[in-house]
Amino acid sequence: MMDRLEHPGDGTAFTSLFSSLKRKGQFRTGLLEPNKKLHLHLNFEIFDAINRGEKTLEFRLAETWKKKLDDGQYNYIRLCRGDQKTSANTVIELPYLGYELKEITHKHFGPDPVEVCAIFVDIKEKLNW
Repeated sequence: MMDRLEHPGDGTAFTSLFSSLKRKGQFRTGLLEPNKKLHLHLNFEIFDAINRGEKTLEFRLAETWKKKLDDGQYNYIRLCRGDQKTSANTVIELPYLGYELKEITHKHFGPDPVEVCAIFVDIKEKLNW
């Protein structure tokens, strides 16, 4: 992240204000961090389904992920196939299009309905990026 913004003159007051706001979490903009990535490591089955275009949403528990997604101001998503070495076959990069809250029942989250962040991961967007 950028530690200093240029300002006409000596810029001392502006730099101090910027640092103060950044520490308090009040200064968040995608313009300052153009390459902010959301990294998601996926198991092989899920990664391959996204890559084939069969899966367009990735579910993450809202109680854990909502704050991270809201505060992140991500520009794109980097989907990784497990913890394999990076290659064209093990990484998909897509524009970050946000998420929606949903209540689902899924085997990975247990028998009861849970609220999840449904992150948009449509492989068709890769072609339009």
